[in-house]
Amino acid sequence: MRSSFARKLIASGLAVVVTAALSELFFRAYFSIVTNYDIEMWRYTSKLKTPVEDERAQIHLPSRSLHLMNVDVTINSKGLRDAEIPYEKPPGTYRVIALGDSLTFGWGVPAEKTFPKLLERQIGLHPIAGLSGDSRVEIINMGIPNSNTRQELATFLIEGTRYHPDAVILGFFINDAEPTQKKTLGWFTGSSYTAAFIAHRIIQLRSLFDPARDFATVYSRYYQGENWDRYQETLVETAQTMKTRGIRFLPVLLPYLNDLTRYPFKEAHRKVASVFSKEGAHPVDLLPLFEGKDAQSYWVAPDDPHPNEGAHSIIAEGIYRALADRFPEVVTTP
Repeated sequence: MRSSFARKLIASGLAVVVTAALSELFFRAYFSIVTNYDIEMWRYTSKLKTPVEDERAQIHLPSRSLHLMNVDVTINSKGLRDAEIPYEKPPGTYRVIALGDSLTFGWGVPAEKTFPKLLERQIGLHPIAGLSGDSRVEIINMGIPNSNTRQELATFLIEGTRYHPDAVILGFFINDAEPTQKKTLGWFTGSSYTAAFIAHRIIQLRSLFDPARDFATVYSRYYQGENWDRYQETLVETAQTMKTRGIRFLPVLLPYLNDLTRYPFKEAHRKVASVFSKEGAHPVDLLPLFEGKDAQSYWVAPDDPHPNEGAHSIIAEGIYRALADRFPEVVTTP
């Protein structure tokens, strides 16, 4: 009797192992052909990031490369999606740091097509005040997907200041008021396609059946009550940090491209802009450049509303015009 039960238990265990193995093989094969945003972001997190104990929470693993969302992503030796740039600033160089999350990073877009690099080339066509005729402009992309403003400020203080920047562009996105997430992927959840697929489907189902988990509802709440009070402090600290260091500062409000006809975050944009403006850091809101247009035409993929190459081009042009307006001694228009 006991031996029969043991055989059944072993058979059941083997069946589970075989099913799990076949499932893993299937999902690995399937997602090697089909690009899925959730899986690609999971791959990015598990392969290109590592936790740290300071306020940044997570940083890029240096000198890593991965093919994500149909583009090659290369992280340099200092953990940036950029060329190898020395900390010491060469003479005649005007340096700008671009802080932000996945939009600044350029999720799903080739590095040279991201708005920091498009902007770098555009500014480079025009003279910079106080520099020689052979001066050059460097815009260093310090964007890290899934980071918030508090983490971005920490990134600037810990790493960005080492580049001796003349100016900082901060890309704001609606989820930047979210508290820092310090959870990391374990060995299994960071390695198994099956686990990643199931976890994301559970999240989607919970959102589907619980209206309170809707993206617009969740993120609108972050601009109310105690969370908004804390986030205001972060915004003020960011602006004052740049002011006390004598660094030109331009906050850029980047729109969520999911719905451009009934944009749900106008009030949040207004509140953030108001806080920055009171600190003398007058932001540029790029929502008007996209509002009323076909949102999906600017997505990197049908299931991913991150800005595509065309959207990055519009963002770069909008920032360039804002720089020319706010800092005419730095950027001159043709």
